[in-house]
Amino acid sequence: MVSTRKISTELRYDLLAILQHTLDSIERCEKGIEDARDVGDDQIMKALRRVHDDQCTHVEALRTLLDQDSEYPSRARDVVEEASIESFPASDAPAY
Repeated sequence: MVSTRKISTELRYDLLAILQHTLDSIERCEKGIEDARDVGDDQIMKALRRVHDDQCTHVEALRTLLDQDSEYPSRARDVVEEASIESFPASDAPAY
């Protein structure tokens, strides 16, 4: 069972802003990985993959904290939402 707590509006805003920044960072890492692959720079590509993986871990931690907010009960993700998350940063939603 996930514990719940009331998170203040200001703190929730901070968590959401950090989450958005982290998702943006993941997108930039993915672009950097592609660019490093294009020029054949394995060292930079590996470094960016490590950063990418760390950022993904942070995203899950932030989502867990947000899901614990008793003011905004978490909801089960549906198939379309899961596919959207997995396809991030695609510009179009999956065709379900």
